[in-house]
Order: sequence, then structure tokens, then C-alpha cells
Amino acid sequence: MATEMGAEILSEEQYRELQKLGEFDLKTSSWVKTPKEIRELGGALFCDRRT
Repeated sequence: MATEMGAEILSEEQYRELQKLGEFDLKTSSWVKTPKEIRELGGALFCDRRT
């Protein structure tokens, strides 16, 4: 459904730009686009705001 709505996972760079607009993910984390090489190893990237 998210794809049908046009939603996409942010890249790390996009996430960092988003953080300049406000304080997001103070208590949780968000998954961000992960390079294929990392995904193939079973890994993933996430971001959060550390204070």
C-alpha cells in the first residue's frame, strides 16, 4: 500500500536533511535505504536522533 501511495524509504542523506527541519526519532529509530551489499549479508541501516 505504501508503494501505491508513492511512499519511499529515505536515504541516510535525506534523513539527515529531515533532521534539520525538526527533532524526529527522539525515542525510536527509522529504517533508511540500505545498500544491496549490506542487505545481502542480512544487515540494515537505521537512524535516530541522539541527544
